[in-house]
Amino acid sequence: MEPRRRGRRLRGEPPHPVDVHVGERVRMARKLRGMSQTELAKPLGLSFQQVQKFERGTNRVSAGRLFAVSRILELPISFFFDGLEMGSQEQSGNGQAGNGHSDKEEPIDVTMAADPALRHEILDLVRAYYGISDRTARSSLIELFRSLSDHKSD
Repeated sequence: MEPRRRGRRLRGEPPHPVDVHVGERVRMARKLRGMSQTELAKPLGLSFQQVQKFERGTNRVSAGRLFAVSRILELPISFFFDGLEMGSQEQSGNGQAGNGHSDKEEPIDVTMAADPALRHEILDLVRAYYGISDRTARSSLIELFRSLSDHKSD
């Protein structure tokens, strides 16, 4: 029996950790936008069940489809890989050290928040933020949060 065929998993084989991570990030971004799985699936030409499988890591998201998801959710492709640990990158064959970011700040991964109430609070905050259509007001809020937080960005 062959170990893998054309990037597909064998029956009973667990999903690859990178596929699971990307799927979790797709789910988080979709929820932050207040979209249902059906609303994400429709412009992709998929069923909501296929989106479910992507989000669980059961089905691997192709590069082209991930690009389309990033456009729909208005996020850079790198967002879906933020927070991957070195071990996951080595397993995927990347072999490069670091996460490829040149920014000084590390992105905050809200999926890592241990307290479910905190995650809910973060989601509510982000949804409210994206509900503000005035870019100047959004920028002012970011500056306010930075001034109130203990973490200062340079």
